[in-house]
Amino acid sequence: MKVAIRDSMVEPKNLDDLAKGLVEVGVSSFELWIERDLTTIWGESLAAPDRQEAFAKKMGRLKTRACAGIVGSNLANENAEPEIDYVVKASRLLSVLGSKVLRIDVVANEPGKEPKTWQEYLQQAIKSVKEVLKRTEKLGTEFAVENHGSISNRIEFLRGLYKGVDSPRFGHTLDTGNFYWYGYPLSQIYKIFEELAPLVKHTHIKNINYPKEEREKTRPMGWEYEKYVCPIADGDIDIGKVVKLLKKAKFRNDICIEDESLGKFPVEQRRGIVIKDVEFLKSLL
Repeated sequence: MKVAIRDSMVEPKNLDDLAKGLVEVGVSSFELWIERDLTTIWGESLAAPDRQEAFAKKMGRLKTRACAGIVGSNLANENAEPEIDYVVKASRLLSVLGSKVLRIDVVANEPGKEPKTWQEYLQQAIKSVKEVLKRTEKLGTEFAVENHGSISNRIEFLRGLYKGVDSPRFGHTLDTGNFYWYGYPLSQIYKIFEELAPLVKHTHIKNINYPKEEREKTRPMGWEYEKYVCPIADGDIDIGKVVKLLKKAKFRNDICIEDESLGKFPVEQRRGIVIKDVEFLKSLL
């Protein structure tokens, strides 16, 4: 278990710039954002097989690796085929890059359609994930749903999803801040972390520093997040406790930073904050 970061944390202009940023903050691995057209966060197309191979070789020369990929899939959409195709293509790309874990979303984004219940979205999500697993069987990709937004932060939804899919290749991206953002009291999120730990294949580490009197309340979803999101070491969530739970569950991937507080700070201070995040997490491993 090592420390990694989301590629966006160092605001790279290209792969060389990303590799330089990783060295500066003290890590060698990153989570790779993959757009629907298989471009990177800086706009480099990896759609063609030869470009994928060249990218993989360059990563090797730069001594970087992708601990996971990430896609913005909407696998709970009624018309799920484009979403399934997106995830499958990203999986093929990751296999070329030597990474086996893909963070996915099972939310829905259907403008103009009447919202459904979470139970209805659950059934579509199960169906879509099973199809993704079927189409990627030879690749062996492992898929990790993030607790994210109004649907998949609901623990009842996640329980139903993992029970319904029931595959060793399907698990969880544990976002340490999102359950707290959703409104669960602080003491309850540790119980959720413990329950999900055996399923965790990837992580997003972030933190929030709510006022003391708000920590054990059930708050409205997203309550004052922009105000109280903070660097990882400064928040209410005991990340050391999270690391211990993951070690106990034999988690083997890297611990990946997603510090959403960076936007609160001047640009010239952000790299230093990421460095402190990295140093803090390394001290816990």
